[in-house]
Amino acid sequence: MDLSTPVRYLKGVGPRKSEIFAKMGVHTIFDLLYYFPRRYEDRKKTVKIAETIPGQTATIRAEVLTSGSKDGFRGKRIFTVGLSDGTGVLFATFFNQSYLKDVFKPGQTVFVSGRIEVYQGEKQMVHPAFEIVGEHKASLETGRIVSLYRLPEGLSQRSFHLILWEALKDNRGGFTDIIPFAVRNEMNLGNQYYALKNIHFPVTSTDLKKARECLIFEEFFFLSSALRHRRLERQKNQILKIDESETESSSGVRRSRFRPTRGPHLPDGESEKIEFQDFFAKFQGLLDFPLTESQRSALKEIVADLQKNYPMHRILTGEVGSGKTLVAAGAIFYIVLSGGQAAFLAPTEILAEQHFLNLQRIFAKAGREVAFLVSGVSRQDKEAVKTGVAEGRISIVIGTHSLLSEDLAFPSLSLAIIDEEHKFGVNQRDVLGEKGKGVHLLLMSATPIPRTLALTLYGDIDLSSLSPRGKRRVATYLFRKEEREAAYRLFDRYLVQGKKGYVVSSRLKGTAKGVVGAKPLMEEVTAKFPHWQPALIYGGLPLEEKERVIAGFREGKYKVLVATSVVEVGIDLPEANLLLVEDAERFGLAQLHQMRGRIGRQFEEALCLVISEFQNDRAAERLEIFASTSEGQELAEDDLVLRGEGEVLGERQHGLPPLRLANLRRDLDLLQSGRKTAWEILDADPRLELHTELRQRLMMQNLW
Repeated sequence: MDLSTPVRYLKGVGPRKSEIFAKMGVHTIFDLLYYFPRRYEDRKKTVKIAETIPGQTATIRAEVLTSGSKDGFRGKRIFTVGLSDGTGVLFATFFNQSYLKDVFKPGQTVFVSGRIEVYQGEKQMVHPAFEIVGEHKASLETGRIVSLYRLPEGLSQRSFHLILWEALKDNRGGFTDIIPFAVRNEMNLGNQYYALKNIHFPVTSTDLKKARECLIFEEFFFLSSALRHRRLERQKNQILKIDESETESSSGVRRSRFRPTRGPHLPDGESEKIEFQDFFAKFQGLLDFPLTESQRSALKEIVADLQKNYPMHRILTGEVGSGKTLVAAGAIFYIVLSGGQAAFLAPTEILAEQHFLNLQRIFAKAGREVAFLVSGVSRQDKEAVKTGVAEGRISIVIGTHSLLSEDLAFPSLSLAIIDEEHKFGVNQRDVLGEKGKGVHLLLMSATPIPRTLALTLYGDIDLSSLSPRGKRRVATYLFRKEEREAAYRLFDRYLVQGKKGYVVSSRLKGTAKGVVGAKPLMEEVTAKFPHWQPALIYGGLPLEEKERVIAGFREGKYKVLVATSVVEVGIDLPEANLLLVEDAERFGLAQLHQMRGRIGRQFEEALCLVISEFQNDRAAERLEIFASTSEGQELAEDDLVLRGEGEVLGERQHGLPPLRLANLRRDLDLLQSGRKTAWEILDADPRLELHTELRQRLMMQNLW
């Protein structure tokens, strides 16, 4: 047998149990050995029966005195074993396990481990873990540190331990150490067999610690190898061939000549690579205010990517209001000056339209047309945009999912920008990128990325971050559901002072569970606070109606927008200074932070009021962190701790293995070491021709 052998061929499994294993995601011996324990119990120390204390867990070495079965309540068959160690008697009780009559024999020495109870004046353990002394060469469930697993019905811990032991025994000589010996030696890591044996059957706590370190390093090493492979494969897709001879255009801008070698990155014939200083001066001339140093630095990184001979793959992060859209506009400007086309994808029509209006103002000064394509525009306007794009007359198009339609064709798409990238699936990103060859990809997110995630999740993506433009003054207060009226009175007190704001609900309609919907909320505030002059806005509202509501808010016709979570990514109104969130426990930390980022944009005093039922400790902790922390990076780190790496990774990546043992914050040193080792190997041997075992392992995990 080898690690790819189906688990059903192992002793003790067979066809029926293999179906149970399949529910656990265990199909092969490899899957089985990498199904790690959820916790451990230290059963090394045994105690005398006379010394046991009811309610506590204990491990006892004793002799079998007697055993027998009887009928119990509701037809249950009860099997009881009488045990003694000379200091007292203890009964081990099992329900509906009559096969045990052939296991326990008088005179046998056994270990039992479990919780001590008292029944009818006698000490007992119900369904204890047990082991017959001499049954195995190695003790698996008693007298040692014992691993415990999350198992489905029909598979006991004892049965699973026996199957695991057989798998390790049968494959002892079949393990190949993929991590280089020099690295293992330098980091004092054991080999693969040692690590797997001691993660499942540790003899000492030191063995367990060493095994965990080895397997965590391995996790990071394979994850980093997969990400590095992705990047190197993408860089093979060369699109530009640069000729370093310089020319000077009629406008006096210095450029270097180059020709496209793969894909319609630029129109036919010779094009030009624009020097950053000259380009930046032209772009700054389109704006009414100077870019910040942070924006300039990010734009310089992006332009450097656009000048390389392989597609850019970069994410731009920054708090709401940090100026990501302006940086994206600079990237678009560079592309259109070079003769290419750019597509800007936003998750909602409201946000897409606001991007459109902002970019339209900028590019009007450069004489460039910007098109708008969402489901809400007329059929005639859609066809006009599609024709203009296909003919190359329109070089910039802003839109929502309409940009992904098959009948939108770009003759020279060079740049795809995706705002609020976590709102789109990987497949949707690919659809947009496949509308050209060698398309540069710029992702944007207002959700800060923890440093540890940046090293793992975005190992195949370059990262640029914008600093906030200034310090906002937003006070955040938490209210329990029964304090809801007080929250609304406080909101009203600030509103009558001339401020504007949002009242946000997690749903459009209410629910039987007491969740307040935006529509009934609109009726409630209209009746109680008519001077608020509220308006309702949500994602499904017709585009013309959304435009009317937003214009009314800007002009002062409406002082309050009652909204769904469209506020999170769909509304960009710097005039707002108040935010009240209903049923806040239904939102994640990142969502709440982005909504709060929509107020106080003009650096005036702002107020955020959060109403919640505080249903459990986790929800309460999350909201306490939100109220006490205004820095996005700190919140991102706390969110990572609260939700766990698996949940956060799962939201943002696709096709990568989950982290089974590693903790990104705790294991940062192992992460950095694993990443460094993987990069060194892949950079020196991109096809892994000298590291065939590593390539095979990556292929086994569908990473190659």
